[in-house]
Amino acid sequence: MPTTNAYVVLDGAGNGMEVVGAAVPPAVSSFIITPGQVFAGDTPTLIWNVSGASSITINQGIGSVPSTGTSNITTAVSSNSSSITWTLVATNLYGSTTNFATLSILPTPAPLKLAVHWSLDESNGTTATNSLGAYSTGQFVVLNNLSNGVPVPAIPPAWEPTNGYIAGDLSFTSTTTTNNAVVRADLGSVVLTNYPFVLAAWVNSQDLTTRNETVISLVNSNASDQYYCLQVDAGQARLAARNSAELDLYGGYVYGSGTPGDWHYIVADFERDSERNIYVDGNLYATDTNAIGGFVPVNRFSGGAIDRQSGINNPYTGRADELALFTGTLTADQVHVFYGGMTGLGLNTAEIDALRNAFLQSNSVTVHGAAWVYAPGLGGSVGQTSGTIASQNATFIMDTNGNAMEISTTTPGITGISPSSPVTGSSGPQTLTINGVNFQSGCTVTLSNLNTSASVSPAVTFNSSSSLTVTATFTVTPHNWDVQVINPGPTATSPFNFTVSAPHQPKIGGINLDPAKTQIVLTGTNGTAGLTYTVYGSTNLALPLANWLPLATNVFGAGGAFDCTNAIGSHPMSFFIVKP
Repeated sequence: MPTTNAYVVLDGAGNGMEVVGAAVPPAVSSFIITPGQVFAGDTPTLIWNVSGASSITINQGIGSVPSTGTSNITTAVSSNSSSITWTLVATNLYGSTTNFATLSILPTPAPLKLAVHWSLDESNGTTATNSLGAYSTGQFVVLNNLSNGVPVPAIPPAWEPTNGYIAGDLSFTSTTTTNNAVVRADLGSVVLTNYPFVLAAWVNSQDLTTRNETVISLVNSNASDQYYCLQVDAGQARLAARNSAELDLYGGYVYGSGTPGDWHYIVADFERDSERNIYVDGNLYATDTNAIGGFVPVNRFSGGAIDRQSGINNPYTGRADELALFTGTLTADQVHVFYGGMTGLGLNTAEIDALRNAFLQSNSVTVHGAAWVYAPGLGGSVGQTSGTIASQNATFIMDTNGNAMEISTTTPGITGISPSSPVTGSSGPQTLTINGVNFQSGCTVTLSNLNTSASVSPAVTFNSSSSLTVTATFTVTPHNWDVQVINPGPTATSPFNFTVSAPHQPKIGGINLDPAKTQIVLTGTNGTAGLTYTVYGSTNLALPLANWLPLATNVFGAGGAFDCTNAIGSHPMSFFIVKP
C-alpha cells in the first residue's frame, strides 16, 4: 500500500506526483441517532462525523451530505414499524465505508389515566377505598415480630381525619426493629401490564435518618425481588426499580429547613425500561436512563412498606395522603396540573383528574360541588389557579396556551343522584332525585338507557337550584344509564352516568289467615328496602303472569322484609307472587 512519503518521477526535470495522506477508505468516527428510543411522532437527531471522503450519502430520503466535519439532521418519525435504520455510505478514491444507525420506535403511549386513588379520608375502619371503584380497596395488614421469642404487638396505621394535606390521612408509626404494617390491595393483571406508569403521594416524613422508607410499593407478590417503589430515604425522595438488581434515583429533600413535619408531593414516573423520572413539589429533580431488564409483572399495590413475598419490609414512618397509581405517560405539565390543583384549590387527585379529562374534551363537569366549564385563552402558567371554590370564582390553567377550566354560576352540573348508583330497578315507576348546582325553573331532564339507546324525558319537579325530582320506570334489567339536565336557554349538564341493577328476588316466608279468617297475611324477606312491590294472585299456577290479578301494593321495609294483609274476597286465590 502506498505510504505518505511515496513519490513518483514523471519527467527528466524531476517533476512527479507525491501521495498526500494514506491511501485508505474514508473514516467514520461517529454515526448515531439520539435518543435511541422514541415514540412515534418524536423528532430524534441523526449525527455523523466523517473524514477522508469525497462523497457521503445517507438513505431514508436524506441524500448527499457534506463530505467532512459533522452536521445535524432532524428527521420526523411517524412509523408503525418497531425500528428505522439509516445507512451512511462514505466514498473516496480508495473505496467506501458503510455505517448504520438504528432507532427503536416504542408503541404510542396510552394517555395518562388514574387507576388507583386512595384519598385516605375514611377516618376509621381497616380499609382504604379506591375512589374509582370497588377493586383495589386496601386492607390493613400488620405482622407481629418476635423479640427474644416474645411477640411484639404490631402497630396498624392510624387515621387522622383532619390532618392530611387534603382532608384526612394515614399515620404510619411502625419501625424496622419492632413491627411492620401495610395497607394492601391486590390489583390483578388487568390494571397494569407494561410501562409507562406513575406512583404519586403526599408525604409528611417524621424520620430524617432511616434509609429507604417505603410510601408506596408496586410488587409481584409471587416473587421476592421484583418491585417498584416510591420512598423517603433519610428525608430525601427516592424511587426504586428492581428486577434482578435494584436501580434507584434520588430527588429533592422532603422536609423544610432540615426538620420533619412539612407536606411534600413526590411523583415517580416509570416511563419505560430505560427511563425513570422523579418529581418533588411539581419540579423534575432527576432522570435515570439505566435499564432494569424488562417490565416486572406486578399485581399488588401497597402503602406503608415494601409488601413482597418474602415479607413486609422497609416500613414508612410518617403521614401519607393521596396515594395514587396512574397508567400511561406523564408529562411535566401534567405534574404541574396535579400539584397546582391540590396546593391552589384543595382538590384531590380524582377531582383534578376529572377536570383534566373534561378539559381534554372541552366539556363541562361537576367537581367539588361546583360546575366547571372549558375556558379558552385565560392566560397563565400550567397549574396556576385563582379564586376559590367557596367563592365560586375559581380558575385553573390546564395547558401552556393558557386554556383553563373555571367555575360557572350559570351552567348546571349534576353532583349525584338519590338513590345512588347502582339504582335498584323495578317494573313500576320509581322516584329519582337529581342533586347538583345551577338548576333553573323550567329545566328538563333526559334519561337515556345506554344499552338500548332508548331515552325518556319525564316530568320534572323543581325543588331548588340544587335539587330536582323525576319519576321513571327503569325496569328490572341491569343496564347502564345516564341523566342530563337542560336549563332554559339552553345550557346543559354533562351526562351523569349510573347503573341500574336487578332487584333482589323476594321470598315469601309465610301465608296465614287472620283470626277472623277473612284476610290473608303474607310475610317474607329478601326484598330491596324502600322499593315498591306488588302482590299478584291466581287460582291457576299455569296462567301467564300477565293474567294474574294484582291484589296489593306496598313498600319493602328495613332489611327487605315485607308484611302484606289482603282480604280474601269472593275469589280466594291459591297461589301468590310478590314482584318488585
